Amino acid sequence: GSPVGAAIWYPADAGSAVTPPMTTLDYRLLPFARRPTAVERETFEADEAAALPVWRHIGVVELTDAQALASLRTGGIAVRGAPPRAGRSPVVVVLGGAYLATTAEWLASHGFLVVAPVRFTDRVNEVGTTEFSWYLESAVRDAEFVLSTVQDDPRADMRSVAAIGHGGGGMQAMLLAMRNRRV
Repeated sequence: GSPVGAAIWYPADAGSAVTPPMTTLDYRLLPFARRPTAVERETFEADEAAALPVWRHIGVVELTDAQALASLRTGGIAVRGAPPRAGRSPVVVVLGGAYLATTAEWLASHGFLVVAPVRFTDRVNEVGTTEFSWYLESAVRDAEFVLSTVQDDPRADMRSVAAIGHGGGGMQAMLLAMRNRRV
């Protein structure tokens, strides 16, 4: 299997950012095992932009190719490496992929420590070839790993833990909560 890590959003000290905010494309590049070259990044961005107008689950509004590309380059409010605000925060585990990055940013800006499992791979193609039950079990175990890892984070208030998901991530969140009384 691929190594598992965590994307973490946290309440940051206001006004401390000196780097640009994360973009939608930055979030989509998180699962790469190594930082893509400029050519690989451009190719991935072009592939993602071409796919967005035909992915009906992305939204109900049709996108042009130019709008799809602009959406990938849109920045949110999260800044990589921003200094954290002092204190502990309730934890939210986010499941279902990069689609909830905006939600994670919003939750962190409202005082939550948000974590999401990230499975690193060199593959650029997201299309799975394994059966769904294996994928679902693997995703829940990734979430359990991330939850066990974040319990040692001094920013995490483990007395208050929630799980949310998008699409199949909703089922993953439910299974995580069923298996772990802390959630």
